[in-house]
Amino acid sequence: MKWSKHILTIILVLVANTQLNADGRIVIYLTHPQREVITGAGQRLKNYTDLPLSGFACIYAGYLDWSDTDGLVSFPLRHTSPKIYVAVTPRIELVNVKESTYSHRKFVPGQPAVMYRFERKTDTKNNLYWEVTTEKIPADLTINPLAIVIITNPSNIYITTGNFICTDGGQMVLPPFYVVGRNDNKAALSNFSSIQRFFEPVTKKQEKTNDNATRQLIKTI
Repeated sequence: MKWSKHILTIILVLVANTQLNADGRIVIYLTHPQREVITGAGQRLKNYTDLPLSGFACIYAGYLDWSDTDGLVSFPLRHTSPKIYVAVTPRIELVNVKESTYSHRKFVPGQPAVMYRFERKTDTKNNLYWEVTTEKIPADLTINPLAIVIITNPSNIYITTGNFICTDGGQMVLPPFYVVGRNDNKAALSNFSSIQRFFEPVTKKQEKTNDNATRQLIKTI
């Protein structure tokens, strides 16, 4: 199995410079696509230019986090399955069951949406890897409870499918997601603001471990 050197470098930097708390977490890295990614994307990224990585809202398991200037997003890990789903859509709705109680999330009819499945597997040489595949949007529009949702137009985030190197341990460090646009992102965030209060913001703190590294801890319990 062949691994991208760029993917490997990013994950090693993440593990070395951003140590993860013992409780476990999910880490997403929004980044700029490299030349090999742009070439592989064909016409979609023909006119690509670097864009800001911050300001993308992401939700998972009742939590909310925003990509920072380095494109990092993280959540406390709240499931044990080797699978996780990632959906990208500018708008979702919460299904109300009683007063301010909501049972699950749904895609909004007519809104663009894509979904991917990330499954951690082991190859014949016992190397861990992520298998990334596209998923169909379910007919009932229900968003999988194990899904991270990025609140933006799908045209803004480019996710490559295939097999990618995976770090060992209890952390879920996903392969990089590429920021390729910011189309209608302000409108998506404006729509999201009406339900934002139902998600708990992830709170973090930085600790310096030595002259060359810092450790980021999630304070959210």
